[in-house]
Amino acid sequence: MSTRVILRPETFLQRAAPVLLFLLLARPPALADPVDDLVRETMDRQRIAGLSLAVVKEGRVMRTGGYGYANLEWRNPARPDTLYQIGSVTKPLTAQAVLMLADEGKVSLDDRLSRHVPEVPEDWGKATIRHLLQHTSGIPSETEPPGFQSLLTADYTPVRLLSMVRHRPVEFEPGARWSYSNMGYYLLGVVIERASGLSYEAFMRERIFQPLGMASTRVNSLEAVIPNRASGYAYTGEYRNIPPVDPRIPYAAGAILSSVEDLARWEQA
Repeated sequence: MSTRVILRPETFLQRAAPVLLFLLLARPPALADPVDDLVRETMDRQRIAGLSLAVVKEGRVMRTGGYGYANLEWRNPARPDTLYQIGSVTKPLTAQAVLMLADEGKVSLDDRLSRHVPEVPEDWGKATIRHLLQHTSGIPSETEPPGFQSLLTADYTPVRLLSMVRHRPVEFEPGARWSYSNMGYYLLGVVIERASGLSYEAFMRERIFQPLGMASTRVNSLEAVIPNRASGYAYTGEYRNIPPVDPRIPYAAGAILSSVEDLARWEQA
């Protein structure tokens, strides 16, 4: 003879609760993730609003992730496909473009700058393409003259900026020593355009981004509607919006938007 036991819901919960509590207490604690711990500790310490991460080891993407927010006002989470202004990480991409043109015989690394950009000052023109790539040109770093933002127009061009900064003397003879130069890479953008017959943006898109599957990477634009673009913030006791950098200022020295997913593809390539 079998006995059938019927438990009312409240009776079941009363009996199950101690068992559930025991199981919860008996479960081993989740293993700490040292990467997550490091990222979150750094974000807290440096007041970083949002961060995206990709870890590449021996050509393999080991992990990707997002932390915090890409936009604080809308509480949009940072993700692996969030687009950031990558600043001077633009420079290795610009260097790759120059080396591709060198492989094709359109540029020689020992060409003087004056061969491709004859309107530069004579002392600037003595520097070679190699000097520009290696930050040994002696050309001053700054790409933004006083009052530059107030002079920007929709048809602003690199040649126009050069006319505003060309009065600056070199800091040393080309090759004499090393000194980081944004202007050197700005000028390499001009070299790319003149040697290829394409705009810097078109060359990078057609020759590097598209072939490598870097589908979201592009030269930044303040006017374009760009999905997944992160906002920029400063922290002064609280987060504040900061004005975006007009990409015409850094140009080939720092105008690219990219994601960690795309940069992982670049690293693999």
